[in-house]
Amino acid sequence: MYDVITIGSAVVDIFIQSDEFELQSSKSGVVLSSTGGDKLLVDDFSLRTGGGAGNAAVGFSRLGFRTAIVTEVGVDTWSEIIEEEFHKEIVATNLISREHREKTGGSIILLAKGGVRTILVHRGASSMLDPKDIPKQSIATADWIHLTNLSAQTSTLETLFDHLQKKKTRKLSWNPGRKELELIAQGKMPQTFLEVCQIFLVNAEEWSIVEKLQQKIIDSIPVVVVTEGDKGGRVFHEGKEQKYTAHKVDSVDNTGAGDAFGMGFVSAILKKKEVSEAIKWGQESAEHVVQHLGAKPGLRTLKQMKNATWNTPHK
Repeated sequence: MYDVITIGSAVVDIFIQSDEFELQSSKSGVVLSSTGGDKLLVDDFSLRTGGGAGNAAVGFSRLGFRTAIVTEVGVDTWSEIIEEEFHKEIVATNLISREHREKTGGSIILLAKGGVRTILVHRGASSMLDPKDIPKQSIATADWIHLTNLSAQTSTLETLFDHLQKKKTRKLSWNPGRKELELIAQGKMPQTFLEVCQIFLVNAEEWSIVEKLQQKIIDSIPVVVVTEGDKGGRVFHEGKEQKYTAHKVDSVDNTGAGDAFGMGFVSAILKKKEVSEAIKWGQESAEHVVQHLGAKPGLRTLKQMKNATWNTPHK
């Protein structure tokens, strides 16, 4: 039996850093580009593993939870790299689906000066979890389920939600993707998620997608977390709003910051901490992740979390 099972994507991330990437202003923000046909000098080239469920699984494991991941990969070199890291991080891989006809997902992340980035994404096998890939028995016996982006696979989501509903339990935290939030806004998402979800995690931009349903979500789900990047965020606990401010940190790469905050927050709740303490766990996780390249190197261990500055008594 597992303490936590994460469900979602596990992919490879290739980071390419160069000061020769050009930054241009646009109506939508800063655009990272290069001149066509040019050969650019690359300052650094790194391979990491990522994906919402993969990042969260490693984070939960480092914080002392017996953790497994439900994801889909191909049968290729990339999947071997991903699974090897899970073994090192003591994340169980027996619930992973391996498909010979699919390729393991991945992304290329272009990093320019000041941390500006462009991400090229190929979701691959990780976006193809089918209802048959949901291990109902393992989910039934696990203490907690942490669900991330499933690329709006509604039949798979419905299978999971219905199974949890039949067990009459709220042991789900969900960090949905944009497509899933759009389905919620359109009334096309199985409404059982409102009955089985204990913690709902989104950023401010994602939260705006379900603007007309925000109050219904707050009234139905015990804990709703809305992060706002370097501004902080808000938590609605049993309908009551609690705001928090962000701390200033030097960011190297923001990849995985949201995954880290959500995982840290949920971990604290699972350890019976108050919401105010859970926010600190989330911030500690996210703040250390952004100081490293990739979504996993900065994830805290349980010892590091207990020794965090906000846990140290002032003399």
